[in-house]
Amino acid sequence: MADSTRDLIQKLNAAAAIKFGDDDATRLEMAMAARKLYHKLETNAEKVLRFINEEPVVGGGEKNIDELRAIAKKDIDPELLQHLLQLLASSNIIKETGEDLFQPTNFSLSLGDKRTLLAPALRVRTDHVMRPSIHFPAFLGSLVLQDLPKVIAMAKFTTDKIRAIGHNFFEPQPVKDTGSRVYFFHAVLHDWPDSTVVNILKQVAAAMKPGYSKLLVNDIVLPPVGASIYQAGLDCFMLQISGKERTEAVWNKVISEAGMKIVNIWPDGRGYESLVEAELL
Repeated sequence: MADSTRDLIQKLNAAAAIKFGDDDATRLEMAMAARKLYHKLETNAEKVLRFINEEPVVGGGEKNIDELRAIAKKDIDPELLQHLLQLLASSNIIKETGEDLFQPTNFSLSLGDKRTLLAPALRVRTDHVMRPSIHFPAFLGSLVLQDLPKVIAMAKFTTDKIRAIGHNFFEPQPVKDTGSRVYFFHAVLHDWPDSTVVNILKQVAAAMKPGYSKLLVNDIVLPPVGASIYQAGLDCFMLQISGKERTEAVWNKVISEAGMKIVNIWPDGRGYESLVEAELL
């Protein structure tokens, strides 16, 4: 299986070097086949991440155009609806089965399933809402969740493994008596420019215990070359709010200026985020 898959990958890569000349029909046919294959291989989570940066997002269903108009919350022009459904079908969000007839795909059905959280992820244009599992050994003590007091006031937990504390991370870290084992940030620091990140991390460093505490930053680490569409797209998105994604060199700079050093960087292997592990100097 591994050998045949590797051979197929090599053939697909070689196809990119084909010179089609004036045979544009064959080029388009191959491009469409490759596009369909990509959508078949893509997971729902990967599709969400791609839509955040690349694709328009509109709902669909297993009905013809007239039936869809009938169940819509507002009146919609049938010609406009037809154009939108064709766009969704061309992006493989739904499947076109006949003239003005469409059926759902696994992905479009997942959008309507509240258990998947795919629709909320698209609405907020981020993957932050994806549900994590809680596997927290009792011997490690308690897990402390910190956010601004008004946010913490809205938090509801179904486990006693989490203790919520209102905290502004521009102020001194309140959990500092013995130093926590880990201080964890997920998709937080990319919201801010370098100078602000240094100030945030200095508050954390002041509470850490030498030789014991770790800083874990779950964020994008841009490669020097060859950034994925997710990484490059989110980088440009964050620039709109004065944040940015960072290369390893920039992460080293801001973390060292806060009084820490990077111990290791653990990429997830898919071109998404990495886990940056740091400790006190």
